[in-house]
Amino acid sequence: MCIRDRQPGSGVLSETRRWIHATIGSVDTMVMHVPNRDEGNHHGIEGVKYKTHAAVVETFDRLRNRPAIAFGDTNSGRRGSDEASAYFNKREDDWFEQIESAGWVDVWRSRHPDGREYTWHTGSGADAGFRLDQVFATQSVEPRVSNVRYDWGDGGRDAKLSDHAAIVFEIES
Repeated sequence: MCIRDRQPGSGVLSETRRWIHATIGSVDTMVMHVPNRDEGNHHGIEGVKYKTHAAVVETFDRLRNRPAIAFGDTNSGRRGSDEASAYFNKREDDWFEQIESAGWVDVWRSRHPDGREYTWHTGSGADAGFRLDQVFATQSVEPRVSNVRYDWGDGGRDAKLSDHAAIVFEIES
């Protein structure tokens, strides 16, 4: 997933090079990888994570009335529900509120409002996990998304195919 230039109309920062925006059928489909907090953070200058958050919200707001879906590793989560131990800050938590205000839904969370499932675990030996991977959809697409789940593959998270669980979902036509 690497794109060097801004997708026309996407609004996502080209310097992140972690956003693909394509139209599949009539659905705007976006795959994203939001940088970690410390990426690009040199000499006390804020990194690109929060700039990317703002650009994602801007894009989501612009696409709110279109059939659209976005998914990927956001390196972000909701405080208290997407973390085994306190990690996410208020700014990251507020990002989810901004996404909702832009008319988008965290699809897995909408189906599991009190659920806890982690898509990444620390390597510290402790069973500290985080839900860092999400599927977001506009109001017109969200009801058509079915079977949304996370999958570590055969052998579970110790199989090391990836350090994240895969996001599996289907969109009904």
